[in-house]
Amino acid sequence: MAISTDIYTLEWLRHHTSDELVELWRTLEAPTLEEMHGEYQGHMIYPLSLVHAKIRKVEGPGEWFGKAFAPLPHGRFPGQGYNLWFQPGGFVRTMRFAGEINKSLIDGKPALMGYYSEFLSHNKDNGMTNEVRKLKDGLFVGIISTRTDHAYWGPVDPTTGRGKPHAWIMRGPIAPWRGVDDLKIDSAVAH
Repeated sequence: MAISTDIYTLEWLRHHTSDELVELWRTLEAPTLEEMHGEYQGHMIYPLSLVHAKIRKVEGPGEWFGKAFAPLPHGRFPGQGYNLWFQPGGFVRTMRFAGEINKSLIDGKPALMGYYSEFLSHNKDNGMTNEVRKLKDGLFVGIISTRTDHAYWGPVDPTTGRGKPHAWIMRGPIAPWRGVDDLKIDSAVAH
């Protein structure tokens, strides 16, 4: 897939499979940590988007809407972020992650890495990571993977030690960084 950033739009990306977007992601470069500052609208890719939405509407905290990033240090990490969830009446800001530019767990090239193991959440023990690369200003492709078999992210490949990467897309920032709603719920994990 040749890169010509003039043709890529959010709508174009949404009409491609996760596998196609993972291949596109492999060709992209990491954003800088400093440029990733604010809240971003995200889109999961069908059909996993439907499975995820169904589970989240039952188990909470709502329908996934996006992520936020900021170059605010957390422990040994130079950045952090959280997820945004839509509920009638507003957004829930929760499920923090630590962030840095580091080698991808998938292809070894630089990516903006998000590590959920640094904070209390249902993802702290499954090795979930987000890996973001920049398509063009305001438009990003991310992947998600885990190091354990997962109900909807799938089984781990024994040759890589990671689950199959699933793509998601993001644009923004659409709003300033606000931080999570409840620091007690999203507290740091002691190491």
